[in-house]
Amino acid sequence: MDDETGYRLEIRGDILRVETGSFKTRKGSVLHGGVYNRELASVFVSGCVAMAWLMLVASLHWSGYIHFVISAIVFMLLYPLCRAYVFKESVLETIIDRKERIILLNHTKAIGRQERPAANKKKTIKRQLDDLRGIRLDHVATQPHNPDGAAFVQKIASQHGMPIPGFGQTEHYYAVVLSFDAEQLVIFSSAERAEPEALLAEIEGFLQQTPPH
Repeated sequence: MDDETGYRLEIRGDILRVETGSFKTRKGSVLHGGVYNRELASVFVSGCVAMAWLMLVASLHWSGYIHFVISAIVFMLLYPLCRAYVFKESVLETIIDRKERIILLNHTKAIGRQERPAANKKKTIKRQLDDLRGIRLDHVATQPHNPDGAAFVQKIASQHGMPIPGFGQTEHYYAVVLSFDAEQLVIFSSAERAEPEALLAEIEGFLQQTPPH
């Protein structure tokens, strides 16, 4: 992905391809049953390992504050490692083919190491270009599903010196949406309006060059 825009756009002849890891949306999306949260999963795993260490120390009747320090260090080391290597970012690839008149959305959720493609989970949605009713920019606000749970996780993370900025708060996004009769597909979203606006303009320009069928 392009670090400056949050997506990678490629146009070759009659094929437009967009790849992004930023496509959060509200609960009930075609692609999501909620917002995928790597931070929460990473905190949970790191916290469990740190707690397991303290339980082991207690069972062996070891004493000393050093074990609490070790537990905190374990948490702080595991949290970024889990985010980077265990709970990888999901990737959405959108392909619009003017010649074949199809739209493909490939949603890949990487698990574990990148060199293990068999561990990746992929979901593909295929639609006809002629069924596309429009493309638009939507404003999306996502509410935390469990405010108390989010506050608890944030408290634990803060105690270990790893607060999660914005976690548990209402988040606002601007999303590029493909509109069909029975569904709306989010293909990119960002907290910055300029990014999806730029992508929307690129896709609209590409579609305007599509010959009538």
